[in-house]
Amino acid sequence: MHKVIFDRRSRGFTLIELMIVLAISAMVAVYAARRSKEAAEDRMATSAADNATQLGKALAVFISNKTATLAGAVSTLVTTADLQTPGACGPGATCLATTFQPLDWMGGWSMKIARIGGGAPYQFEALACTNSTWQINGATRIDLVGNAVRKIGGLGGMTYDATGAVGNSGGWSAPVASYPFANASGKLCYFISQSLTALDSLYLRTDGTNQMTANLRMNGNDIQSAKDVVATGLVDAGSVKAATTVDAATMTATSVVKGATLTSDGDVNVGAGSFIRSVGAINIQAGTTLYLQPQANAAGSKAVVGGSGGSGTLEVATVMASDKLTAANDVEITSLTSRPSAPSTTSVKALLPSLVEVNSHLLTADGQNIPVPTCPASSAGPRVFVFPQQARGTVSGSALWGSTMYATGGLGSGPWTLYAKDANNASLVLTGGAPFLAIARTFCAY
Repeated sequence: MHKVIFDRRSRGFTLIELMIVLAISAMVAVYAARRSKEAAEDRMATSAADNATQLGKALAVFISNKTATLAGAVSTLVTTADLQTPGACGPGATCLATTFQPLDWMGGWSMKIARIGGGAPYQFEALACTNSTWQINGATRIDLVGNAVRKIGGLGGMTYDATGAVGNSGGWSAPVASYPFANASGKLCYFISQSLTALDSLYLRTDGTNQMTANLRMNGNDIQSAKDVVATGLVDAGSVKAATTVDAATMTATSVVKGATLTSDGDVNVGAGSFIRSVGAINIQAGTTLYLQPQANAAGSKAVVGGSGGSGTLEVATVMASDKLTAANDVEITSLTSRPSAPSTTSVKALLPSLVEVNSHLLTADGQNIPVPTCPASSAGPRVFVFPQQARGTVSGSALWGSTMYATGGLGSGPWTLYAKDANNASLVLTGGAPFLAIARTFCAY
């Protein structure tokens, strides 16, 4: 007779053990399915929030570009197509990408802009809501809408019932009386309002109304393609560049101010060691004065034009000097060439050469001769000037008003003849004891 020996290690699972394993597997499967479902729904909420945010931001930009038109009506209905129209947000520009599409469950978007405030300049608020409620398998998913609202932030909202939309934890509300499309539970909404100070930064108004109540901070970004930048106070920047005009009461720049026209009703101050440069004209307007100031507290300091290796021309209609006007080289009178009997040169230096006096002669009778001075060959030749020694008018009872003194004769030959004529071209006759009429000075010119 054989003895049967049972080995415990070779037996299978008991029924109870199998049931425990199956129960644990089922629990794991249920948990995994739930996590997968939650992750999928979270992605759906994120997509809904992104869709609403994209639309809401486009609507805000639309308002900022259409304030003049929107101010003409108490309220305005807007469609997605309006936001996608070229020119809605600037020349040829759209507010919303033409590729934008609402999610399938949304059924599209309804939008309304309302004018608020007692009078111009008006402010605006707007509400955008999905046309359909968010439903899955016939059930309204308030939880998914709420998740999307949390992802949007303070501008996100939803409808809990048919009375309107709310958001920002009750921070704003949009009643169905003002927005009829907020009339069913489970709609996702986006709210815009200029009456909320925190949202003023959304509106840089193109019509100049609704002035901002806080600073505009660009976070290191540029303001480009500007036409006029007009300020009543200080424009302080490292670089100010404009296509046409920068107009400010006071403008301070640490680097470059560049534009077609720089207009200031006050002073334009240039710091020590800095320059005002122009490749074109710098015009001093009629009735104004150009002051070239010497350096403060510096004895003998000068205002220099074209100095330190520079070049160029300072051109003015009239130069007036209270003491002395000094030219280091020459003075040009460019209009001389257009005058009758014009000289061959416009140089004052050439027209008024250096003169060295040789002699002087008293003119005591009409027709008196004087010798021509002998000048070196290197000179420009002899010159004579006749200077009256008595005032014009009545002298010794004779009418001498309009009398003339002059000399005739060639430069290289002599003698020179001196004449004294009255207004009737008659010779002036000296009476006994009367002083001489004039003095003639002879020079050599160089």
